[in-house]
Amino acid sequence: LAFCGVLLPYYLRRRLSRDGLFIRGADAYGRRGVTQSLDDLLHSDAPLVVIEAAAGCGKTWTAAKFAKEMSSRLDHQRVLLLSHTHGACGEFHRRCAGPGLRIDVETCDSFALKVVGPYATALGLPFPLDHLVGRDGVSFETIRSKAADLVGRSPTIARLISARYPVIILDEHQDASLTQHELVMTLMEVGGSRLRVFGDPM
Repeated sequence: LAFCGVLLPYYLRRRLSRDGLFIRGADAYGRRGVTQSLDDLLHSDAPLVVIEAAAGCGKTWTAAKFAKEMSSRLDHQRVLLLSHTHGACGEFHRRCAGPGLRIDVETCDSFALKVVGPYATALGLPFPLDHLVGRDGVSFETIRSKAADLVGRSPTIARLISARYPVIILDEHQDASLTQHELVMTLMEVGGSRLRVFGDPM
């Protein structure tokens, strides 16, 4: 695999640099010819492609465009588009609206909650979880950690999630916690999802 540039804090950078295809913002968005190359990279079979670019370079537009293009190629599966805030998810909902599109837009935490929810009792968590997060000692970081641990310990669960979401897009990854990062990396490495990461330079 080819590498160009670095991304994110050191603990994430080490994991990503082993497996991924990187392209930096100046290369990705500066010239028409390279933009075509960016599209080719995103649509490639590479398990991990990382796009690093400064704010205002068009990462949101590129991520939404890629999500719609991949959605149109899926029959029964879906594209998973993850971000960190409800505001960002609302923007992706607006940009990814359209008939027949198979795109699920979630915050990273809401996705982790959905991963953990069916297995809450087995994981030592109260059931149902939905209205208990943030109370009764169940923090979002606990949910993130349990989700990452669950898919890491159970390849079958990782593969089931990846069978539904063969393509995962992660936006604003510079804001990701280690456990949020581990969750999507495990879905790539064990489940087989293709992972496309967008983030700001650090």
